[in-house]
Amino acid sequence: MTWHDSLQIVLTAIASIGGAGTIFWKLSAHIGNMWAKTYLEKIKKEYQKEIENYKAQLAIIKATYIRYSNRQFELYNKLWESLCELKFSADNLWEEANEENLLDFSKRLSRTIRDVEKSYLFIEEEHYKELIKLLEEFGNYEFGKAKLIKLKNYRNEIDRNKIIKLINDNKNKKQRYNELIDIVKKDLKKQLKENYL
Repeated sequence: MTWHDSLQIVLTAIASIGGAGTIFWKLSAHIGNMWAKTYLEKIKKEYQKEIENYKAQLAIIKATYIRYSNRQFELYNKLWESLCELKFSADNLWEEANEENLLDFSKRLSRTIRDVEKSYLFIEEEHYKELIKLLEEFGNYEFGKAKLIKLKNYRNEIDRNKIIKLINDNKNKKQRYNELIDIVKKDLKKQLKENYL
């Protein structure tokens, strides 16, 4: 065998191995691509399930928020109505301090206090504190008016200066609850605009 024949055998062997290598390389690349596609599909399905799960959770949160917001809106309206009625009653008591107006005011004050307490879970903490402060002012006003009515009944025995002082104290209390009602009104209106309009 000659050197040329040996080289021919070696080159033929390399060519045949190269051809098989190429076939092997192409086949393994094709199998690798199939596995990669299968793996990507599996990951895609898992992420799709996760996305669907997040969408379902978001829908639940949205529905809960809408229910909460609607309930809060109803309660704010009810509270505002109760506060207006209380203010009207307080104004009537200011105009004419008598037992009938005092009784009406006392009932409305009690009702408004109950309404605020029942609504605690749905109203903002800041608004709750403002409402409690306002109701305390109304309570002070009620006490002052009750005291004035008693003094009026014993007018002959009481110094006129005490009555004038009590009227001025009640006037100051009325001004404070009017100022507080304006603050509460602005805050409630802002709350409604931010959340419902």
